[in-house]
Amino acid sequence: MTWGEDGADVPGECTGVSVARRKVQLPAVQTYPGALLGMMAIRYPEQSEVVVNAGYAGESVLGMNTMPRFITVLDNHPADVVLLMEGANDLSNPDLSAVAAGLGGMIDYAKSHGWRVLLATIPPENPNGTCPTDRGTSADAVIAFNVLVRQLAVQESVALVDVERAFNGDLSLIGPDGLHPNAAGYRAIAGAFLAGIEQTVERH
Repeated sequence: MTWGEDGADVPGECTGVSVARRKVQLPAVQTYPGALLGMMAIRYPEQSEVVVNAGYAGESVLGMNTMPRFITVLDNHPADVVLLMEGANDLSNPDLSAVAAGLGGMIDYAKSHGWRVLLATIPPENPNGTCPTDRGTSADAVIAFNVLVRQLAVQESVALVDVERAFNGDLSLIGPDGLHPNAAGYRAIAGAFLAGIEQTVERH
């Protein structure tokens, strides 16, 4: 989601063949980190904010290289806040609690190095996407996973950014593949994160 894929095929039409689908990345300003940076520039005009887009397409929480990459990213980009939203590529895992535990490991590492963490639920999926290669097949798993994410935020005493709730069931914010948000959806994610920053960072 962070990388900024919009769920569309390169020609703008569905190919009907899943292996033929190519990832289409939105312009940086339309990804959620880019949209968030724009919002922060308006809210904090006297500061020089930086939002690092460290998203990696197709990554899963339990992937072999995920935790090492997470550590490398944080070590290379010292920051005040870590925005953590991951898990959409793990929804086929029958043990979603293990996925949540993986997120917990990321949170623990960030906290142990002094970073504040904003943990987000993931967006809803649309099981009725307009593409024959529809990837929004885990709508029910999204709901179950986000329950665990909310619980994890409490357990880890970190701020929750409830992206799923911010979408409020509006599936028009999801792209044609049923999985990735469109530009409006990414802006909704950015708005949810900005609200989280306002409610946590500004008060400390």
